[in-house]
Formats: sequence, structure tokens, C-alpha cells
Amino acid sequence: MQAMLPDLTVSPYTHTFQRRHIGILSPDGNVHLTGIKQEPAAEDVFACSVCNTVFITEEILNEHQRRAHAHPGGRHQCRFCPYYARNVKRHERTHTGEKPYVCKVCSKRFTQKWDLQRHVARVHEDPKNHQCNLCGCRFKLKHQLWDHVISHAK
Repeated sequence: MQAMLPDLTVSPYTHTFQRRHIGILSPDGNVHLTGIKQEPAAEDVFACSVCNTVFITEEILNEHQRRAHAHPGGRHQCRFCPYYARNVKRHERTHTGEKPYVCKVCSKRFTQKWDLQRHVARVHEDPKNHQCNLCGCRFKLKHQLWDHVISHAK
């Protein structure tokens, strides 16, 4: 098992652009030097948008942000307004206009995965289960059937 020397690193989660000694941690707790660790290139790291601390994986960055910058109750503040939420990224899309979820059938874009899933189910997959008793026309949504039935009365 490799370990960073305790006196040479800020925390097990931080990563700065410096050379660090690495070693093998033996069962008795001693560290045996094995060399110098080269830090990753800038494009291979993930920086915290709040404090600029750099991490080697996005997972460690997310854990850092959750622990270090979370509002009490595990909530984070929006970068654009005073709003707090557990998943603030979803809210921030209302400011940025980002729509990362794309329908493979019609290319319509959505801000949330759930909205895409609902769209696909309603528009592209759901069978037409609502049938008009007067003419036999079928509809995907109940309110569409109601609108249709009303048209018979006109």
C-alpha cells in the first residue's frame, strides 16, 4: 500500500502542484521511501470552484465540496443567487440554460434527467390507452381524451 508521508501533505484529499515523496506503509506503521511522485498535468485534475483546492478525481472533489462547503443540513448555495439545495447543480441550470439531457428520438433537450425520462415515456413509448367510447379514437393522455369527447358535443 502506497502512502504520502504525513508531514509532506496537507490532507489525504488535497493535491497541489508540487513534488511529493511517496513510500510503502508497512504493517508496523513505518513508511519506506520509494521515490518522488510526479503530480498530474493541470488538465487531469479537478479544482474546487469555492476555494480552488485541486483534486485528482471528480469523486474526491465532490466529497470535499460536500464536507467543506455544504450549508448545514447538507445543502449547497447556488453560485448565482442565495438559493440552497442538496443538488444545487440542477437549480443552477435555471440560470445557465444548460440542458445536458437529450432525447435520442427527437433531439429535444432537458435540464433534468427525470424530465427527459418522462418525455420519452409520454411522447415516444406510452401506448394509447385512453379510448373514446363514441368513435374509438385512442389517446396517450386522459386529458386529450376529455378534450376529444367535448368536441363530439359541439
